[in-house]
Amino acid sequence: MPLLLARYDDAMRQGMGFNSYTQTMCIESAVEATDENMITSQTLPPKITYLSKLFEWVSEVVHTMDISRAATIKTSRMEVHGHINVLNDAKINDAHVSLMVSVRVMSRITNLKGSAKSFPIDGIEAGSPRFNETFGDSYISGMYSLDAPSAAA
Repeated sequence: MPLLLARYDDAMRQGMGFNSYTQTMCIESAVEATDENMITSQTLPPKITYLSKLFEWVSEVVHTMDISRAATIKTSRMEVHGHINVLNDAKINDAHVSLMVSVRVMSRITNLKGSAKSFPIDGIEAGSPRFNETFGDSYISGMYSLDAPSAAA
C-alpha cells in the first residue's frame, strides 16, 4: 500500500492503528515502533511551499489546510489540530471577500525502517469487521516536522 499523508492530531503516535477513510486513530501500538526501528532524515534545504489567494468555497480551505473531508462530514466541524480556533464555515460563506495565506516548511522526516511487526490480539481475526474497527486499515509509520502557519480571513 502506498504511503498516505494524514492530518496531524496531537494524540498521534508512531505505530498507532489508523482509519484512513474517517481519518481517526485506532488502537495504540498496532505495530512495533521503537527508537531502534526508526530513522530520522533531515531535508536540506528545507522544503518551503507558500500560497496566498482569494477563495470562494470553503472546500478550498479544507483542501489547502489538509483538513479531513470525511471527518468534516462526519462531525460537521472543520477542526485543525494544533490550532486554537475551529474554522467557522458560516462566517466564511457570509464574507464578501475571503483571503487565505498558507506557508509550509518541511524540515525533518521520521519513518519506520522497513516493515513493522504487528501485535495481534486474541479473538480478533485479521480481515474481520472487528479487526478493522480495532486496528484500522493502516498505521502511522512516520511523521514529518512541518511548520505550517495558515490563516483564512
